Amino acid sequence: MKRINEEKHRASGITQIAQAQAICCKTLKVGHGFEPFASREAPYRIIDNVPVYHCGYNLWNLSYNYETDRKLTKWGNFYHPYMMMGMPDTGGSNRLYVDNSQKGWYILILISKLDEWSNGKSYPVWSVLSWTPKQKNDSILKAGYRMFYASMLAMEIGDIKNSDDYSSLFDEDGDWVESWDCSTCCFHVFASIRNTKYENEEDFESRIEAAPKFLIEHLNAMKIINFF
Repeated sequence: MKRINEEKHRASGITQIAQAQAICCKTLKVGHGFEPFASREAPYRIIDNVPVYHCGYNLWNLSYNYETDRKLTKWGNFYHPYMMMGMPDTGGSNRLYVDNSQKGWYILILISKLDEWSNGKSYPVWSVLSWTPKQKNDSILKAGYRMFYASMLAMEIGDIKNSDDYSSLFDEDGDWVESWDCSTCCFHVFASIRNTKYENEEDFESRIEAAPKFLIEHLNAMKIINFF
């Protein structure tokens, strides 16, 4: 039993590396572990007129204990097919939770697990992905959208602010949907950043029906209608 637990802990360590590098935009500093790519005080992005801070570009500045303080609500999930680059690449499943335990703040928690066929059995690994101040008439759903949108801009675009100058590394000519299995909320965010194919206009309208208003312009700009 002890050997099995040790193996799972080692495999979980690999997941931690993949999560930090592939999704959280952190860098490995010898002797210190993973640290943010940048450590600015200003928010990473202003999303829907609200500041959003990101673990890869901002220093974590909230008093928070995941083991005792957490109050989680499931927000979404997605599969990352290239979470650990290699030959072959290893994918991983990712769950997203909005934590409502901190006064004045929402926190987006990421829980990841690499595919067992490649990485072996492991424990899930968690990380704070982003955080945002609560607003009047706010909700967990709204806050989740702006935190995940900022987080995926960080993962796919980096620090470029002008939306006219960027393109996602993962759009796969619009055919990403099948390999990036994801919940509806995550789809709305991914499809606002990546070229995305739809069968027709009716398919597009039905897929984005529940998307927040601030994403609609981006979803329209990235849509590809299949005429064949």
